[in-house]
Amino acid sequence: MFNVSGNLFISDDEGYAPEAYAALISYDGNGNLLLKKTSSINGVWETPITEATYQIQSDCSGLAVYPTAKYRYYVAPNGDSLTFVKISNKEGESFVQSPDMISGTANRVSKRQIQFIDESDPQ
Repeated sequence: MFNVSGNLFISDDEGYAPEAYAALISYDGNGNLLLKKTSSINGVWETPITEATYQIQSDCSGLAVYPTAKYRYYVAPNGDSLTFVKISNKEGESFVQSPDMISGTANRVSKRQIQFIDESDPQ
């Protein structure tokens, strides 16, 4: 689980907007992850569940690729925490360097796969 407080670049005219969120990530050990976060961007709240992929190298560095962004990871050798920074945004079909100022630290709270419940699903 983790929390983030940072700034998202909106446009040259508008500048940056504050973003804050709290989240849980579930890693499956095979390069896939699920992220559930409650976020506020410039005062607008949402709680999405997002699928992404990740890779962790033998030197404990890694990369998570989300549908709209990439994050560089640095994982503690014992796997109990990781630090991340947003490095790129998706524009069209490619990723470009991100002007956003987003980083955080995640801490392991469980060694079991978490199944998230989509609260917007009326089932």
